[in-house]
Amino acid sequence: MSKFKVGDKVVGNKLASGRYIITKEGYTGTVTKVHDNGNIRLGGCYDVDPKYFDLDAPRHNKIVITTDGTATLARLYEGNNVIKSAEAICSPADRFDFNVGAQLAYNRLVYGTDYHPAEVAFKCKPKQEPVKLYCVKESDVSWVRVDLTKGKVYEFDGHFIEYDCGTSAYFNDLEDWKRGDPGYAACLVPLVSRPAQVGEYIRNNETGEVCEVIALSFWQSTYVRTKVGNETYSGDCADRKIEHPFDLLDETNYLVLDGYKPEPEKAESEYYSGKVVCVDNDGGRASWWGVGKVYDIRGGVIRDNDGTPRAGIKSVEWLNNMLDVFAKFIEFKGE
Repeated sequence: MSKFKVGDKVVGNKLASGRYIITKEGYTGTVTKVHDNGNIRLGGCYDVDPKYFDLDAPRHNKIVITTDGTATLARLYEGNNVIKSAEAICSPADRFDFNVGAQLAYNRLVYGTDYHPAEVAFKCKPKQEPVKLYCVKESDVSWVRVDLTKGKVYEFDGHFIEYDCGTSAYFNDLEDWKRGDPGYAACLVPLVSRPAQVGEYIRNNETGEVCEVIALSFWQSTYVRTKVGNETYSGDCADRKIEHPFDLLDETNYLVLDGYKPEPEKAESEYYSGKVVCVDNDGGRASWWGVGKVYDIRGGVIRDNDGTPRAGIKSVEWLNNMLDVFAKFIEFKGE
């Protein structure tokens, strides 16, 4: 019997890094299934042994400041573990004052710099607001590719992101996340609410279409290039000459893909995309594949009946020879 139940939040313990690559120490996720053998599934992807995970209990933080009469040490605890510390040492030319030393050590611990105590008393670090992130591309990294869906909107809640296959590790803020998860950050662009400029890209709130801004209206609206134009607008109010197809959007109708610049068109991907149908699962031995069932492969990733991803598929032939010795597939030609 598993020590966890569906819905539990768990975190990888010290043993996890020696067993797993992705779901290693510090990885957090939600139990979505408990198997008969006691193993658990995290998110929709990862089947793992529960001995490598602990219940993700609420974190209790505290700051303890101590002195030996010359040096003052501020330590940040998470539970019983010191996760960060900072020190202030009294100059030989000065008279030791614990209040000054404590304030300096605290400033260095919390703010990372030396402020005059009077300037930072009771000063709080601004809270990281939630940020919407738009996935603009499929990653070349296999474990990132199965965790993100191109065209999907994700949200950084201030400390975590819920990916397709589980929750990210804990981060202090968005910049900390960018440094800590660079493979994911390369695929996700912040969506911000502000007036767009010509040459930027926006996401239509109603249709989800991503469009380039091609002109601005004299009435503070935005002309965007679309696949199907809106013939209601002539373009006479644009600040430059434009031609259809385009649409005219008010600032409230879109979010800006902040800092996004499309990559140059690449040669055809080495990874296969298309639909295949399973024609043999070895008499049921490969029960995770269904005979006659159609599977959608995107960017070289296919998911079995349990939702477990298999990545790196370069062709149907590769799929049959390398993925699973028990199952066979052919290209799906339609009903």
